[in-house]
This record gives sequence, structure tokens and C-alpha cells, in this order.
Amino acid sequence: MSGHIIEGACITIPLLGSDLSAEDIMADQAMSQSIKSAIDVFSAGVTNVYGIV
Repeated sequence: MSGHIIEGACITIPLLGSDLSAEDIMADQAMSQSIKSAIDVFSAGVTNVYGIV
């Protein structure tokens, strides 16, 4: 078995002790944009590595 690290998809979200709900996270522009960007990079990385369209 092998794996690939997709660096741009590795992010840190400061949730410990924050008591934020999913709605709070979505409402926080910086946090939600960071998550969206990481998901976009992850998706592109998986597509590149595995040729998934």
C-alpha cells in the first residue's frame, strides 16, 4: 500500500476549545475559505495522481 501527501490540502483549523458549530465555521469567512481551498487542492491532487475525472 502507498500514499501521497498533498501538501496544499494539509491545513490546521483552530477548533480546540472554540465551541464553534458547523454553522459558525461556515460563517467565518477566513476559516471557511481556508477549508474550501484545501478541499479544492485535495480534489485536484487526487485527480492528478489517480487520473480521476
